[in-house]
Amino acid sequence: MIDQIRNFIGYREYPKYDIVSRYFIYKQALLKEAERLVQANVLHKKEDIYYLAFEELQETIRTNKLDYQIIDKRKDEYRLYEKLTPPRVITSDGEIITGQYKREN
Repeated sequence: MIDQIRNFIGYREYPKYDIVSRYFIYKQALLKEAERLVQANVLHKKEDIYYLAFEELQETIRTNKLDYQIIDKRKDEYRLYEKLTPPRVITSDGEIITGQYKREN
């Protein structure tokens, strides 16, 4: 029985691999469409689609128009959030526990 378990233990990884592979295909298709938007002078860079919600991207593709202030605003917010550091411990009640080690002697 243990031999059977050892032989098939990797089987549980297949669904995860399938999900990751499928999302990679989705990402490639979206980046291909973003490249088309760059060539149509709707986007400055194809990576700018990362700052759009799916519905906003859908509308941009349909109309070939985009309010670039949305992307600029989200880039600024991302730069701000990137500087933040989360607390080391948060309880399930939302309490943040802070403390320091006593490093004397």
